[in-house]
Amino acid sequence: MNRTQQYLAATLALTLPFLYLHTWNPFSVNGPHFLSFYILLSLVVYVFPVTRKLSFVLLILGIARIIQGLYNGKPVLYLLLLVVLNIILTLSINASIWKTQRSSKE
Repeated sequence: MNRTQQYLAATLALTLPFLYLHTWNPFSVNGPHFLSFYILLSLVVYVFPVTRKLSFVLLILGIARIIQGLYNGKPVLYLLLLVVLNIILTLSINASIWKTQRSSKE
């Protein structure tokens, strides 16, 4: 698979969570719909190596929704757990990438 095909596949996969919501604005949905959107987007980000750089954007989106939920008095425990899981995955994947790069330099 060449680079163009990877980018095309990643772009199509990134649009799937938005098509599931029937909207392009993830802040317009709430509750279980946003949680399913967040899980789908997390899976897409970590499955495709091209989209792994978007994990920081995913964290920002989750933190923004946590703040919005706290401000509106909504329960945010499930989203908080997903964001913590996202942080752990990001750190572990980046650590393995850094370790691989460091060992290849030696």
